[in-house]
Formats: sequence, structure tokens, C-alpha cells
Amino acid sequence: MVYVLTRSAGPGTPVAAVPPTRGPAPARQVAILGNGSMILDVPLMTMYSAPRLSVKGFATSVEVSFASFSAAPSSKFSFQWALQSKTDLPVRFVLEAGSVADALTPAFVAGPGNDFAVYPAGLCVSPCISVREVAATELVGHQGLISAKWEMKYTVGLMVQSRKFGGDRWLQVNYVLRPLALSFGVSLPYANVTSPGPSDLVAIGDPVHLTYGPGVSWRYNLSVHDVPQAPTASHYSLPMVILHAGSVGDLVAVLSSTFAWNSAADDRLGLSGTDGVDVTLQFYVDNRFGSLLVQYE
Repeated sequence: MVYVLTRSAGPGTPVAAVPPTRGPAPARQVAILGNGSMILDVPLMTMYSAPRLSVKGFATSVEVSFASFSAAPSSKFSFQWALQSKTDLPVRFVLEAGSVADALTPAFVAGPGNDFAVYPAGLCVSPCISVREVAATELVGHQGLISAKWEMKYTVGLMVQSRKFGGDRWLQVNYVLRPLALSFGVSLPYANVTSPGPSDLVAIGDPVHLTYGPGVSWRYNLSVHDVPQAPTASHYSLPMVILHAGSVGDLVAVLSSTFAWNSAADDRLGLSGTDGVDVTLQFYVDNRFGSLLVQYE
């Protein structure tokens, strides 16, 4: 087994995500303009082990973990829809309550505006205390990806909100996300993601010079939380998608993700040898996803 995925939970059972109930509103749908479905390949996080180093007994490991808690901050990815095409009316995206979690997927939660959140370890609601998802590998020089595949079904409607002196009109995309697969550690390139280029990497911390004499075993580990300056929020956008809206024409939209490390998530990268070493390590963050990467100088 090269890639290891583990899940651990505290007492209780994680509860599937159910978007909050919307209060009554005077808005009403006056026409259905179009509908359809599509498959979304959604990259969540890259994983990078250390490249091969010419020392005796060299080994490396990388572990990415996400956790959800009932009484503490949880790991989450924030997603937002943005319209790329011009329309005469505003367009709103609304995640419907049919989007729920199962054994393959994180939990979906509707957010404000055109946003929704994904909790990669699922939601944890009392009596659940915590639930944790971990992906790890010891492959040398591996560039991998944690990626989800979702089916999206949508309906585009014309909405009207009556007012005493006129009213508002807009197009509303109601959509449901259904999980199809969750892949851990697939090799890059995969699911719209390539290996990182120089412009994708941001150096973090000072270079680390490791010097151990012959016959001395050594080990060096780094957590994303150990670096002096914490990585900023990372952003990644999927390719544009086309939504059919009948007489209005096609709507072109982009789904983008934002992720920021907190105490409930971690990326740990380690390397070791059994017979001394003399090397300088420089650590980087892949600013598309926030994951750690190491290069030798």
C-alpha cells in the first residue's frame, strides 16, 4: 500500500451537511429557462514528498490531515461562483439542500452570496467530538493530488421579487452537487492541475543546512505551522463551465476555491537518512493550494 488514507472519529457520529433553512421571502420563480448536468473535477490539495537525495538510507514522507470539531474551528475549503459572460440581469447561484455528504465526499454547506463551503473531513455536530481525515505517502519525489469528482445538476430560473413601487428581477442557478469519487495521491498532472512551476512557489523560512557526519542517522520534519510566516490563503480556479439558460443564452461561469490553514489542518513533510548528510534545504509553499514542497540547494 503506497498511499494510506485513514479516518478517525471521536464519540458520536458526524452529521451530514444540510444547508441552513432559508426564511420566507417574497421572491418567486416565474419561468424555468434551462437545465442540465455536468461533471466537475475539483482539485483540493497537492502533496509533495522530498525528491531523491544521494545519501545512504534516504527516506521521505508527507502527510496531509483535515479535521472537523463540534466545539472548535474545522478545516474547510471555500468555493465561489463568478459569472464570466455578460447578461442583462444579475445572476445568483444557490446550492440546494440535495447536496449532502456520504462516504466518498466532504460535506457541502451553502454560504452567503454565490458561495458554498466544503468540509473535507465532514461535519461534526454534537454528540460527535471530532473526525479526522489523513492522506499520507512515503514515495520518494512524489507529486500528488487530493481531488474530488462531483456531478452538478442545475436549473436556471427567472426570479421576481415584487415591491410596492416596482420589483427586482434576476436569473437564479439552483444546483445540487453529488459526489462521485474522492482520489488521494494521484500523480500530477491530473484534474486540471500541473506540476508547480517557479511562479507557483513561494519560499518560506530561511534555508536549512543539515550537516551530520558519517555513521550518524538523521531526520528532519516540518509542519506547515512551523514556518515563521504562516502561508496566506491560497486560490485556485477551475476551467470555465457553460450553463444553458434557454432564450437568455448560455451562461459562462468559473468556480474558484480558497483555502487557509488553521489548527484543524496540517501538512507535514519529512526526510531522513542513516549515514550522515551535508545539504541545504529550502522549503516552499505551492501558492495555488498552500502545500509544502522542499528543494535542495
